[in-house]
Order: sequence, then structure tokens, then C-alpha cells
Amino acid sequence: FAQAQGCSWHTARTHTKNLLHKTGLHRQHDVALLARGLLPGNAMTGADAIAARLYEGILEPAQWVGALQSIQATLQCAAFHQLDIQRADLSVQSVAVSMNGDAPPSEQVLEYERHYTPQDIRMPSIWQASEAAVVDHEHFDARTLQRAPIYTEFLASLGMRHMVAVPLRDGAASRDFVGFLRHPDQKPFGAQEQ
Repeated sequence: FAQAQGCSWHTARTHTKNLLHKTGLHRQHDVALLARGLLPGNAMTGADAIAARLYEGILEPAQWVGALQSIQATLQCAAFHQLDIQRADLSVQSVAVSMNGDAPPSEQVLEYERHYTPQDIRMPSIWQASEAAVVDHEHFDARTLQRAPIYTEFLASLGMRHMVAVPLRDGAASRDFVGFLRHPDQKPFGAQEQ
């Protein structure tokens, strides 16, 4: 962040703390750390660029979406979906969605929010996540994944299967998460990607 902002580490730390405090988005730092760890070895400059865009996204929403699209490309994902989950009933409101770099048709997003969210077996696991990523194949056995409507109907119709979700924000009435999804013919998310 200091390098991206062209300032000292101390100044960058102060700016970051102020931005996070003022916006209430305390969990974006964890997503930036995730991005930093995505690429092995000398490819860290790509992860650093993603982390910088995440921080810039606090004030500029286009940078936030751009950073999520960069993570999506780095992880070779079909889509990402940032969700705001309501504490009272686990209902979902989409914050940002991208499928292969484009926004999906709004009717697909509404179909998920209205029809599939109440029966989405992933919601309780995602809701209970503290700081760690939630990976579907680590929470559900193959039989469950083959029978759950969210996988067999909705995600299958979009050509997606494997998911990892990361908590972003924990508020009084809701929590924000971002999920990344892969095609069925891709491998599930591994420990390095988490």
C-alpha cells in the first residue's frame, strides 16, 4: 500500500487505519492479505497490485470490483459474487457480481436471491465463518453436493461448481462475504488458493 501510494510505511499504515475506521470495512485488510498470498514466488508484484486496488476500492468502488476481477482471473474462476447476508433471516443482497469479467443478467442474480438463497446449503457455513475461507468440498460430502439444488440446478445452469468464500465485514445486522466460483471441470480450491 505504501508503494502504491508513494508514501512511507508509517504514513500508509495511518491512512489505511483511518480509511478502514471511517468506512467500517474492517475486513478488507484480510482480503488484501489473501490477495497477497495468491501468487507464489516472484509473482508477488501481481498480488501487490491487487492488494493496492483493494485498498483504493475503499473510496473508489470501481477499483474494488477491478481488484475482485483480478483475483478472479488469478484463481482462474468463472465468477465472483460479493454478498451482504442479513443476520435475521440469512437473506442475501448482491453487492457485486462478475461472470467471466462481465456482470451477469440481473434476472439470474434475482433468481438466486429470491429462489435459491433460502435453500442454499452453503449459507449456514458461510455465515458461521470467522476469519477463515469456506471451501464447499471441505464442508459438504460429494453426495450432498450432487443433490443440493444450488449445485444441481442453479450453478450447473451457469457452468459453475467449486466455491471458496471469504468473510469481509461483520456488522450488527449483516455480514459481507465474497465468493469465487470455478467451472465443474476445474479442480476444487486448494490450500494455497485459500
